[in-house]
Amino acid sequence: MKRICLTILIILNSCTFKNPVQINIDTAESYYWYNNAKIPLKLNPLETFILFTEFAEIDSAIQGTVQHSILGEGLVPYKTNPARKNLRWSRLKSSEMIHVEKEDILYQAPSFFNAAGEIVTLSNVFYVKLRQADDITILDKMAADAGIEIIGSDGSTSLWYMLACTNKSKGNTLKMANQFFESGAYLASEPELLTDNQASCTNDLSSGSQWYFQNTGQTRRFTHCGRVAIIQFV
Repeated sequence: MKRICLTILIILNSCTFKNPVQINIDTAESYYWYNNAKIPLKLNPLETFILFTEFAEIDSAIQGTVQHSILGEGLVPYKTNPARKNLRWSRLKSSEMIHVEKEDILYQAPSFFNAAGEIVTLSNVFYVKLRQADDITILDKMAADAGIEIIGSDGSTSLWYMLACTNKSKGNTLKMANQFFESGAYLASEPELLTDNQASCTNDLSSGSQWYFQNTGQTRRFTHCGRVAIIQFV
C-alpha cells in the first residue's frame, strides 16, 4: 500500500513540475503626474475606451454608446495639421467588446478608479507644457519618435500643447504622458481622463482645464475633462 501511494505521489509531482501553469499578472503601477506629485490610479478591468476608425461599421448593439466629437476645437493647429472632425468613440463594458471588430479600433485605452473611488477613463489625448517656446523642437522630435501627433496649442503664445495617440503609438496616453514628464524636458505632462461627474470639470481656460473633446451630439453622456488637474481627489 505504501509503495502504491509513493508511486502515485511521484507521478503527481512529475506532472506538476513538467507542465507548470503560467500566470501572467500585470504588476505595473498606474499613476500620473500633477503638480510634481505622483497621483495613483487603480485599474478598472470592466470598462474600456474605444476610438473608432473613420469608416468603422458600428454594431447596432453598441450604437447607443457612441459619441461624436471634434478633436482640437478652439486650438491653434500645430504646423498645418487640421483638427480631426467627426471622431466616434465610446466607453464600453468588457462584455460589450464582442461587438467591436479589431480593424475598426483606432485606439483603445483602459479605465481606472481614482483615489475618491470614481471611474475615470483614459482618452486618446494628453497635454504637455513646455518650459519655453523654443522647446517645441524637442516636443516635435519626441512625439515623432513615439508615433504621436501634436494637435495644437491654447494659443500662439501658449506653452500648453495637446497630443494624440493611436494604437500605433509606443504606448497609451497614460504611459506617454508619464514618459514625457519623467524625461525632465517639460514643466508638466498630463493625460486626459473622462469622468461621469460634471462637477469635476470646468470650461474655464484660465484655470488650465479647458476640455477639447467638443461633443457634437444632442446629448452629452459623459463630461470631457481637459487636463486631469480638474479631477478632484480626497
